[in-house]
Amino acid sequence: MKRKRQKAKNLKWRRGKWYYRVYYRLFGENKEKQIPLKTSSKVEARERSSEVEKVLPDIKQNLIQSGGKEYGFIFPWLSDSTRT
Repeated sequence: MKRKRQKAKNLKWRRGKWYYRVYYRLFGENKEKQIPLKTSSKVEARERSSEVEKVLPDIKQNLIQSGGKEYGFIFPWLSDSTRT
C-alpha cells in the first residue's frame, strides 16, 4: 500500500509566491496571518518555513498583543538590506 505524501499545512501558494500561514485566536475568534516567503521555489519555501517555525510562539504572542497588526520579526528575506 502506498503512503500519501503529507501536505505542508502552513504553506500557501498565492500569486506565484509562497506564504506561511500563522493561525491564532484573538478575542475568541480564529485568525490567520500570512507571512510572505518571497520565493517561487517550494524547496526554498520549506527552508524558510522552518525558520518561521523556530519563532512561531513569539510571533503568535506579538500578533495577539498588537491586535493582529504586527508579527514582530524581520526575516532576512523580508529586509531591504543587501548585507548577509
